[in-house]
Amino acid sequence: PLSESLSKVAKTLTVAQAPKDPKKPQARMFQNSFLLKPLIRPGSMFLLFMAGNWFLTFVILGLEAAVWSLLYSLASLIVIIVVKALIPAAFKVKRGVGIGLLLLIGFAAANPTYWPLKEFSHNLEQDLLLLLVVLNVMFCVVGFAYSRSFEIDRLEAVTQMQRDNDSLAREVALFEQQMWIARRNWSFVVHGTVQAALTAAITRLSSGDQLEQYQIDMVMQDLNRAKEALSKTPEIDVDLPKALQNLASTWDGICQVKFQITERATRALQRDSGARMCINEICKEAVSNAVRHGEAKNVLVEMDRDANELLVLKVSNNGRLLDSKIRRGIGSSMLDELTLNWSLTNNRATARVDLDAELPLSVLTAGKF
Repeated sequence: PLSESLSKVAKTLTVAQAPKDPKKPQARMFQNSFLLKPLIRPGSMFLLFMAGNWFLTFVILGLEAAVWSLLYSLASLIVIIVVKALIPAAFKVKRGVGIGLLLLIGFAAANPTYWPLKEFSHNLEQDLLLLLVVLNVMFCVVGFAYSRSFEIDRLEAVTQMQRDNDSLAREVALFEQQMWIARRNWSFVVHGTVQAALTAAITRLSSGDQLEQYQIDMVMQDLNRAKEALSKTPEIDVDLPKALQNLASTWDGICQVKFQITERATRALQRDSGARMCINEICKEAVSNAVRHGEAKNVLVEMDRDANELLVLKVSNNGRLLDSKIRRGIGSSMLDELTLNWSLTNNRATARVDLDAELPLSVLTAGKF
């Protein structure tokens, strides 16, 4: 039954299906559709833009024209800046249209440089060679737009990978949590119902040499009770408000324990029996350690549910601050299994010791409120 219950939990976890026919990714120029304005980058292209125009003009027309080309190039840059300012921030275009518009912007921006430089030209050959200046401007506009597009692709891939890793970590943490709860529940059954039933059966069998039929029947009832307990997956629930109240009462007079639970966290805990059991165990462990190791007189337990559908737990106490080296024990192992991540730190600002933990919520709970 334990294996079956864990198998059912595993099947509910998110499984990413591998593509049936994985293909090698192909290089592409720009996304299928993109925002045009962020791809126009006059500041980034400034040096290459000016240097390219100066060098081409110097080779074609000489030093004097090259010097004037710097001034004309500034005019071209101003045209690009003005065009970018006029484009709406939400203006989105398809790939083909976007490339065409970028080429058009580059061509328009090249005019304030090309036509004045043409006055320095002496023949048709130089006029034609000056078209390289136009191509340089267009290349800068499109080339730097493409580099920005490539960077956007990279950032999107990194973000998607991070989301996938976070999702996987959450699923693993949730499964480890469910395994811990299953072991705990089975421990209660084995050391409770099963052990009691077998002890009763052994006691009856040891009561005399000759057993009467009613004694044998009672022994069979004990064995059947143990068998029935082992054949069903145990589900042990926790009345969390009552359990936390009992926790505060247990330490009353020794340490004052207070709880602050948001409405969002309360709704999540009402739906998630596993989270209730985990929170109860963590709170008991945290308060016990605060009193035993830190001689704390005040413990504050805060719970909330964040936007990522994680239960956020913070337990702070006013006991002695932690040593530089913390010994890991059973409590640390339990926190590793029950939480997505956790930390135990000294808060110098408040002179308190803080235990911060994030617990994954079950699939049935996450995203419902």
